[in-house]
Amino acid sequence: MKGCMRNECPQCGSVAFVKNGMTRHHAQNYLCRGCGRQFVRELQIEHISDRVKALVLRLKEEQLSLESICRICSVSRSWLVQFFKTQKSHTGT
Repeated sequence: MKGCMRNECPQCGSVAFVKNGMTRHHAQNYLCRGCGRQFVRELQIEHISDRVKALVLRLKEEQLSLESICRICSVSRSWLVQFFKTQKSHTGT
């Protein structure tokens, strides 16, 4: 898992922000003084392996529900929907 650090608010671009408690996942939460948006500075980027992507496609062919595929493959629903959209645009169907 790779991480990167935000140096500005993702909404307004302001660099004026203060600590604002912790998230439920125990990450430091920040509050933008410019627009009031809450955000986490440390982003966790996790790449999904080609093996998992192939498994997702096989499970889709078996007509499993999105929730079941998410649970079996340990991926988020938002990632799964975006993955299916990109697959659809690549295949042209």
